Amino acid sequence: MKLPPPQLVIYDLDGTLIDSVPSIALALNNTLQQALMPRVSEQQVRLWVGNGSLMLIRRALEALQADLKQLDRIHQHFLDHYGRQVQSSPDAAASSTTSSTFAGTHELMALFKHHGVAQAIATNKPQQFVPAILSAEGLMPFVSAIVGGNSLPECKPSPLPLLTLCSRFHCPPSRALMIGDSTADAKSAQHAGIPCWLVEQGYAQGIDLQQLGAQSVFKDTRQLLHYATQLMS
Repeated sequence: MKLPPPQLVIYDLDGTLIDSVPSIALALNNTLQQALMPRVSEQQVRLWVGNGSLMLIRRALEALQADLKQLDRIHQHFLDHYGRQVQSSPDAAASSTTSSTFAGTHELMALFKHHGVAQAIATNKPQQFVPAILSAEGLMPFVSAIVGGNSLPECKPSPLPLLTLCSRFHCPPSRALMIGDSTADAKSAQHAGIPCWLVEQGYAQGIDLQQLGAQSVFKDTRQLLHYATQLMS
């Protein structure tokens, strides 16, 4: 389904703009080591990411058959490890051992900027980590607003983050566009009345994105970029 050019593009972050699993897995394993628990593989972490850091820790503890009474404490330790990892060294988020921008991301964001389209982030990652990651990846110049997982009373799949951004930019939901990689992104967009594009490169927990009712589903950002270039021409 071809859409008119959007007035506002709202991106998910993890799995959509950046492959953050290596960074998250490093922080998670440091956390588990601190708690005297076994390490987990990066592939396992890829199946757990996508619904916020608290759910990530819950899934890890359940997989390790650990006591969920520890959830809040271990979650806080994870946030501490991840925060030091991301914020103590601005270049850390761009290293090969942490996160990396998916191919085509810079070109996609530059395309929308060239055409005067406002761009924002709606992520379930805690707000305090996002600016450093965007800066390290060279994406901050494209982004005019950020809503994190702890910015509002509700996060995705609630429509509140997307509707908040639409209100901030005085953009009708029908003229916005959500770009994401997961069920949470698709449901958030549907509940908000916002068209949605999904990429299969991310963290969908094995869900078939073709079944989520998005206007378009792309293999990766490069394929999406090709489509967006035609849309904006």
